[in-house]
Amino acid sequence: MYSLYCAREEIDGNFLLLESDLIYEQRALETVLDFPEDNVILLSGPTNAGDEVYVATSGKTIVAMSKDKTKLSNPIAGELVGISKISKPLFEIMLDRARIKFANSLKVDYETDTLVDAAKSYPVYYKVVEDLLWSEIDDRQHLLRAKEEIYPAIDKKERICQ
Repeated sequence: MYSLYCAREEIDGNFLLLESDLIYEQRALETVLDFPEDNVILLSGPTNAGDEVYVATSGKTIVAMSKDKTKLSNPIAGELVGISKISKPLFEIMLDRARIKFANSLKVDYETDTLVDAAKSYPVYYKVVEDLLWSEIDDRQHLLRAKEEIYPAIDKKERICQ
């Protein structure tokens, strides 16, 4: 969140928040851009990739996120992909939450520490794409999975769609 906080003066409207360590199908972006509400996070079905962030929901909005499913009391709608559409008003609430948390540490997660907190007072919707091909690349195992499984599957699928 601190990196996003540092960019706050450059952000003057709604924006896409894209985690930088992802590989994904083109339709991931299209799905978020086409979503009718100003705030949405993209979720996928189960990936079994390790390091998943599960998203609990109520109705059409998010209520919690955790890497530990057992800590979520609401139904889990899917796994956080790391692609979100954020409105300026939501961003302002996230910044307010971040400022408070920065008093203790600059290590603040945008997802669990500010976005979920902001969603308590401002609606953050979600969209699930069950069969989305994507991967986060945090370590060697993730990289191997991305290179050997995910990228070839994305390439094959998008060639067929052309």
